[in-house]
Amino acid sequence: MENLYDNPDYYDLAFSWRNIAKEVDVFEECFRRYSEIPVKRVLELASGTSPHLEELSRRGYTYTGLDLSRAMVSWSRAKARKLGIDARFIEADMVDFRLPQPVDFVFTMCGSLYAKSTDEFLEHLESVAKALRRGGLYFLDWCINFEWNQPKGEQRWKMERDGVEIAVRFLEEVTDPASLLLDKSGKFDFVGWWNDWDLARPMENETSANRPITLVRRR
Repeated sequence: MENLYDNPDYYDLAFSWRNIAKEVDVFEECFRRYSEIPVKRVLELASGTSPHLEELSRRGYTYTGLDLSRAMVSWSRAKARKLGIDARFIEADMVDFRLPQPVDFVFTMCGSLYAKSTDEFLEHLESVAKALRRGGLYFLDWCINFEWNQPKGEQRWKMERDGVEIAVRFLEEVTDPASLLLDKSGKFDFVGWWNDWDLARPMENETSANRPITLVRRR
């Protein structure tokens, strides 16, 4: 069976249920409330088909996408050319990477943070710290499992576009809960975490989690 991630067209369709403009609204509210620096340059880790590229560019941000998949990087480069957007794309592992110049904001979406151990997670944070200016934010969507006593989960959904229908089965499994201790690197301060992309719903007040977001800031 082919990996969905090796087929960017189908992957882009599978995750097209998101409201990208509203997500960027939340980014900008985080900038206003919590960033200690102006935000101009942004980096998406595990960027895939770069769904936020067009909206971020339209609002005046310079976009860099980083992904381990050559197919995804090539697809996103072609997308940027088609849209006439000057963006940078890097084929690299999010655990260990370097940028030619630092950015002001880093984000990773839909649980795409991938580290197989605490050591790899700390190496990842070290790479992010080097890529992010002091006072800048690292935004993680659905990367922390707040229902740790339920380590396995499954979701199913269908999407249709231009006569193509795709059925998605998504499995998740926690491999190392300790790797989610963000402060172990000493490079970031915890800012907050909220449920369902709503900054009025801190996780401390929630009884269940639905696409929670977490924000940390570079020291």
